[in-house]
Amino acid sequence: MSNLAKILSAIILLGTLMGAGPGLSLASPAPDASQPATVFGIPVLYAWVAFWFLVQAAAIFVASEKLWKPQDGGATDKLEKEV
Repeated sequence: MSNLAKILSAIILLGTLMGAGPGLSLASPAPDASQPATVFGIPVLYAWVAFWFLVQAAAIFVASEKLWKPQDGGATDKLEKEV
């Protein structure tokens, strides 16, 4: 496994933990707050989850461009031969 693959795997795992997992309690506003916490008018919890989703999406995009290579005899090869 290349260094880039290890880094991207770590980013995906971190994003999974921080996005919808225990990381939500870090961004959760205090229960006794009179006003809901916002960032640029967006609720903090939504902004937190959306940010980590974008981090994971970027890691997947980088992996698709740099790491994933087409395999010989895959589904796309069969489609090309039929056409």
